[in-house]
Amino acid sequence: MKTLKTALSMFLVFSLLLSFGIVAFADGEENTDVISGNIYISLDNNRETVVRVDDTVVTQDSPYPSADNPLVTVTPAEGGEPLTVSVNGKVEGTGTNAAINAASYNSSEPVKVVANGGVDSPSGDGLAAAGTNHGNSSTIIMTGDVNSYFGIFAVGYVNDATVEVTGKVDAEKQAIGATSDEGGKAEVTVSGDVTSKNGNGVRTQAGDIFGMGTVEVAVGGKLEAKGTGIDSYSTVDGSSVTFSAGSIEAGGTGINVLAGNDQYDLKGGKTSVTVGDLENVESGDVDAGGDGLKVTYENTGAETDILVTGTLSAGQQAVVVNDSVTEDNLSLTVWKVETKDEDNDGKADDIVSGSSTASNSFTDASINYIIKVEQPKAGGKITTSGTTTRTTGSGENQTSYETAKEGETVTMKVTVKDGYELKGAFNGLDQSKLELIPDKDGNYYVEVPKGGGVYLSVELAEEQKDEPVNPTPKPDTKPQPVTIEVVSSAVKFTFNLDGGKLDGETGKVIKWYVPGTTVKLPAAPTKDNSTFAGWETKINGEKKVLEAGEKFEVTGAQSFTALWD
Repeated sequence: MKTLKTALSMFLVFSLLLSFGIVAFADGEENTDVISGNIYISLDNNRETVVRVDDTVVTQDSPYPSADNPLVTVTPAEGGEPLTVSVNGKVEGTGTNAAINAASYNSSEPVKVVANGGVDSPSGDGLAAAGTNHGNSSTIIMTGDVNSYFGIFAVGYVNDATVEVTGKVDAEKQAIGATSDEGGKAEVTVSGDVTSKNGNGVRTQAGDIFGMGTVEVAVGGKLEAKGTGIDSYSTVDGSSVTFSAGSIEAGGTGINVLAGNDQYDLKGGKTSVTVGDLENVESGDVDAGGDGLKVTYENTGAETDILVTGTLSAGQQAVVVNDSVTEDNLSLTVWKVETKDEDNDGKADDIVSGSSTASNSFTDASINYIIKVEQPKAGGKITTSGTTTRTTGSGENQTSYETAKEGETVTMKVTVKDGYELKGAFNGLDQSKLELIPDKDGNYYVEVPKGGGVYLSVELAEEQKDEPVNPTPKPDTKPQPVTIEVVSSAVKFTFNLDGGKLDGETGKVIKWYVPGTTVKLPAAPTKDNSTFAGWETKINGEKKVLEAGEKFEVTGAQSFTALWD
């Protein structure tokens, strides 16, 4: 079995990597020099790791193309440092091989490629990195765009494979592929947009019949694909796939999640997909020509968490699940789902299809809808109740947000500061914006509709005071006192709880204070197995640690972070 396992695993690695080439660029600004050919880290006849540009071997003493023009250089592994290939210039790959291929084979040292200039490989792959069972980890760090037939491949087999691109990826076929097993990790990060003109956007697989794996893929911009946007597969309990993007536009399914394997009785791992940014109220759309979200479990035991901060829209069904998917193993949180009325009965069609008849089956009523609130810039504050507070991220990156389910009622209350008046309260954006009517106590109520899309805002204005009119003013030569009324706008104080809890709130707590006043800092928050050590902030550029309840003079916006022992 071990022989079969090794053979199959090496076949997987080599089938993905045998055709790959390697090119890297030195640190610094993007270079306009061009390297025509593919660069490989591979094995020679003595099964020693070598670096080649096509058929030319590159060593520490023999840079490419020459010592006078060292566009590709090699620093041997030493003292635990990786074998490092530095390339200064744009790599123009030839043939169907990859332009840059980093794989650690028989070496006990990791391999690292640092590239500056981008890649053009119209017939081949762009970047490929593999951590192998007979080698160590491999890393490619690219500054520049990747333009290729296939985009990026990362294979973490036993050891880790990492690809980081500061730029965009533009591929004819699949833009990103990331797989891992036997305890390895495959990680791909792209700062810009990722595009597949005639294929799928991202394909991930964590774990296989030989063991668990970890995959992390982050797209800083938009993921656009003619086929499926993100196709995620986790097979083994303990495996995980984490994916994020600014938005997704796909000709096929937007998000496809598959977990488990009936044939080998594999339970499936954890999948986490985040689209958008909660700090940007208009980000995070998923626009699919096929199904919007599809979740299929071949066995029980998998867990999936989907967060879409914008609108989920689909040419076919918005959400498709199979009967193994329940409220207990799928969490779907979205701001809005575009609904349809295909039978023209005046009612929105079901959003979810494929649900089982079990009491905990995943249905429309299982969807969590984000309640977006646009706080006024000055003059007041909106508070809500009837919602559930959820968090995403951890530590300093943890963010809290409010959700409610279809049919639940959200209560909005507006606190108006002296000197301001409330002109109106609204729900919706642009053409869907509707004015709300308060009750006798000044509260506003919104029932979450099918598909969500709640967006609360208010219009506040400074009060206009009428001046008395004297039809026959009499001149007065005596000096008159002058009264100046100053209306101060409140400023925001942000208290980052760093994993703690304050008055039932987690993540970040926002408070508003008027400049020129003196306030007391909040009481000590709590955190399991930790002791509060004070509020850390910066005053005149210097870090200060203040006590809970300490008096503080308000001069402008201020941020505080809870310290823990």
